[in-house]
Amino acid sequence: MSEQDIVDFVIGETFAVAWTNTDSNPMSQELVEHFISAVNSIPRQYSLVVHLPAAPDWGTYRIDLGGGVALAADASTLEGVPLLQEQGINALQKAMLPERHSGHATFLEIQTRGYAGFSYTSRLFAEAFSRLKQLSFLLRNDGVFSQTSPSVAQTRALVTDRLSNRKIFPQLPHAIERLTMTIAPNPKALTLGLPKGEDPFGLFEVTGKELVASLEKHLASCRRFFSSEGSTHHDSVAAAMEWYFDSLTNDNQTLAYLSACIGLEALLHYSSTKDEMMSEMTKRISDRYAYMLADTKDDRIRLMQEMTSVLRQRGELVHARERRLTPGAFRLLESARRMLKECIAHELQPLIR
Repeated sequence: MSEQDIVDFVIGETFAVAWTNTDSNPMSQELVEHFISAVNSIPRQYSLVVHLPAAPDWGTYRIDLGGGVALAADASTLEGVPLLQEQGINALQKAMLPERHSGHATFLEIQTRGYAGFSYTSRLFAEAFSRLKQLSFLLRNDGVFSQTSPSVAQTRALVTDRLSNRKIFPQLPHAIERLTMTIAPNPKALTLGLPKGEDPFGLFEVTGKELVASLEKHLASCRRFFSSEGSTHHDSVAAAMEWYFDSLTNDNQTLAYLSACIGLEALLHYSSTKDEMMSEMTKRISDRYAYMLADTKDDRIRLMQEMTSVLRQRGELVHARERRLTPGAFRLLESARRMLKECIAHELQPLIR
């Protein structure tokens, strides 16, 4: 638990006693016993549900993705949960929001253990957001999920304490909210089992149940990835996925660049010495990157030079020799992101096959 979690815990549990018994003494035996019981209940089981408003309505379903994560849709879980855009605004502003969609709401559900305070800065939320960042890469890796227009976004989020059934409507970090507003299954990428040439004009009507069954098969790679959790290789790939997400979503180009470089180092740098010089680390990472992805000697030389340029620019930023990216360095940012994505996709294969 973080310091803020402890503060939230004391305030929340004190309020719970006062709410149920307005006549109780703040220092009563009842309050003491309540606190002892509350402390003994930690770690608690929580579920974080995040709405995917751009997803199509394919009826009610639930797909286990492993690691305490599920993709699901129903008509009840998010019923009555306010939109993130509705929280903290007045009636006039609320009236200007787009109309809610009826039917089944699609969402990601993440099970976590610990203690959740009232703020998304809680450590338990941070762990759940790490899962979402990893899923951001996994779901889009083979094109089964894609990014859609955010114009119809109406995101909702819900945290439920499984012990007390207490519900929290958290504000999500902007990058996470932006992801969940726009990501959705791509029906065109799903394999529906039609014999080749049987439906050349697209006249075959596919049911939601068939689409969900195909989606579940495609998402088996997520289950294999999370089942390898705890291994050194899994942890480095997971860390790289999170840094890749941070690089893509950070509005500060300098921090986006550094995030991409840290992701590359998470995958490619595993020196046994802590005090390795930067020049040695650059050479080591460049070598590993080139030998990982190159097919020919010329390719290896080109990839080594490209990685060396990216890491040299990283050094300029870290040591404050440059305060922001120059136009030339901005091209290196795109290179760093592409290189990181290629490395993650390569290193991911042994974990999902």
